[in-house]
Amino acid sequence: NKEEFCKKEEKKLSGLVEDQRDLEKRIKALQEKLEENKLEQKKQADEAARQRSMLDNLKVRRRIG
Repeated sequence: NKEEFCKKEEKKLSGLVEDQRDLEKRIKALQEKLEENKLEQKKQADEAARQRSMLDNLKVRRRIG
């Protein structure tokens, strides 16, 4: 009957709203992970550049010495 149909539709809507909340939480968590990853990339790039510079300096010293 009509009342059951309405209840079914409302339940479906409620489920979709809940899905939206869950998806928004997942998006937020992934955005936070992405920002962390960007910071780690920056740190790693800086460290790699520092190590490269130290290696280049050692090579120069060996040529001079």
